[in-house]
Amino acid sequence: MHATTTVDRQFLEALDKNGYCVVPQALDEEWIARLHMAFENAPVQSTGTQHVEVNKDTPELDAWNALEHHAALITAADSVLSRPYFVARLHGRNPLPGFGHQGLHADWPRAAGAPNHVLTALWMLDDFTVENGATRVVPGSHRLPHPPPKS
Repeated sequence: MHATTTVDRQFLEALDKNGYCVVPQALDEEWIARLHMAFENAPVQSTGTQHVEVNKDTPELDAWNALEHHAALITAADSVLSRPYFVARLHGRNPLPGFGHQGLHADWPRAAGAPNHVLTALWMLDDFTVENGATRVVPGSHRLPHPPPKS
């Protein structure tokens, strides 16, 4: 497994300005296929979402664990957190069609001027289309003095 793209200055500028950056082709097709295997038998929760808790029994565990060492994640974390860090939670989430809607939220709200404590990385294994929806992000919301309203 290898990263096909690293984060460059342009992505880091977007991360600082917008609070997120997109790294196209960050995972190769083989890596994505291996990550997909964990969802093949994942149960569907009442919320209409398949959820994979990554643990010693997760199919293709090494493909999941390798995400922690991806060059794009390391570069972004070094830039955003500017101090030693660790991966606190690695899991898979697959909202099925018609489900997965969440109110807008911050994974870790922070006070204005306070340092960042969290970097959230989303690894999109499927293309976003009109049929399957997309994740909402609000450019610049990481700079708001208060968490945004869920609506």
